[in-house]
Amino acid sequence: MTVDAQTNKPVIEYTVDDRGVVTEVKPTHEQLEADLDLPAPEVETKELYKEIDLEVVDDFIMEGMSPRYEDLPYDFESILKRVNKDGESIATIAKELELHPNRLRNIIDTYRKCVAPLAEKWNEWREKQEKEDGQ
Repeated sequence: MTVDAQTNKPVIEYTVDDRGVVTEVKPTHEQLEADLDLPAPEVETKELYKEIDLEVVDDFIMEGMSPRYEDLPYDFESILKRVNKDGESIATIAKELELHPNRLRNIIDTYRKCVAPLAEKWNEWREKQEKEDGQ
């Protein structure tokens, strides 16, 4: 995750609505730049690495909450449901997609990395909902 080097706050922040849809929050300086034609301030950043459970990321994807990216044109929701719920092998799915199984694994891992920050925020929302429903 990319964070501001001075504040350690994420450069990209996310919010979750009451249905669990995750959206990116535009930083204030971007809005000022758009409204007033001001140049974006230079922000020194650094990378922080956080771990998130693979199960959380996969749940997020299988719930149909994750975005689609043009450079990753696969139906990851369907692929992960077939693997995680139906017990199908990556090799079987890769053959259908005319990919080598290792290539498909790499594509899935790349997609997981892309959506992990959104999945983390979604999981916080989901846990909050579960607590509220349990009270």
